[in-house]
Amino acid sequence: MILALLLAAAAPAAAERDAWYACLEDFTQVAMASSGTPATIALQTERACAAERKAFQIALFRSRTVDGDAGALTARFAAEDRSAYEYVIALVDRLR
Repeated sequence: MILALLLAAAAPAAAERDAWYACLEDFTQVAMASSGTPATIALQTERACAAERKAFQIALFRSRTVDGDAGALTARFAAEDRSAYEYVIALVDRLR
């Protein structure tokens, strides 16, 4: 139990982030069948996974890592968005 608490503190909102990335992976494969460019696919996955992204954002806001600080949340989430976009682009390149 103590280990679980330590892991939760080390990786805030990990479950929500994992769910967001699982959605990105699933929808990337679906979008590849109907879209051309990696950038178009990334934009489509962003729209399709908006609920998972929002759940991650809320969980991150509630975590102690940003302490409810809107500026810290904005900076952290900008980095997460950039990382997710780069992840989808790399996934498309890898699957092609």
